[in-house]
Amino acid sequence: MSGETQFKNQQIDFTINGGKYDITNPYKDLKVVLVQNNRWDNAITNIKPTFIGNNEFIYSLDAASNFRGGNEFRFFDARSLRFLTERVKEIYRDKDLKNHIVLYKDESRASKPYVYYPDFNGNFLIKNREALGNLDTEGDYVYVHFFLPYPVPEANGNFYVMGKLTDWRMNKMSKMTYNPVLLGYEATLYLKQGFYNYMYVLSSDTKKGGDESKVEGSHWDTENDYNIYVYHRRFGWNYDQLICVKKLNSLKR
Repeated sequence: MSGETQFKNQQIDFTINGGKYDITNPYKDLKVVLVQNNRWDNAITNIKPTFIGNNEFIYSLDAASNFRGGNEFRFFDARSLRFLTERVKEIYRDKDLKNHIVLYKDESRASKPYVYYPDFNGNFLIKNREALGNLDTEGDYVYVHFFLPYPVPEANGNFYVMGKLTDWRMNKMSKMTYNPVLLGYEATLYLKQGFYNYMYVLSSDTKKGGDESKVEGSHWDTENDYNIYVYHRRFGWNYDQLICVKKLNSLKR
């Protein structure tokens, strides 16, 4: 890594041991995909082995396998519609008897130091603390209101709420809207009661990936999950066969 990215990025080095599996031309026939926290918008697909020997394929010291470290995910607890939790500012029911949760205003973490705390790496847990029966299945649905203060509209793209709560997609549902009166970006998601992780990403909408570093910051020591998918296309085949999946974590050896 360069000096500019060594404190912001994480590099994935790994070795594929082919064993007795025949891979004739790994540069052409192997396709390796790296995925961070189940995000496919910033997946890396264009890497090739740096060293080959004894049917082992080493991927190391390759700038192409770098990810931004990002930050720990933001969170909110919507398991109760009676009690305010740490991130919930207001709970109410509108005239149509629909439930609403208003989160406290978020703030940019781009210039703040990294602070570790355990998260779900963007996932969520469905649960209703007040259910009379099964706490895992009897949750209600609620409108959750997000707000990110931002002095002027971003000129380089749009902000999206990212995580499993939006199926890791940047689309019409997850897109935030700028409010010129409140000076910030807002979004409302219709979710089932539970505990949720999320973050904000910026996308120019002309490129595939979203950039979380704009408001979340990026740190090399952030805890992240990674999946390595290895595909192989045999000679004469017209499809790629998934031959290996490996899950890694940036903090676990």
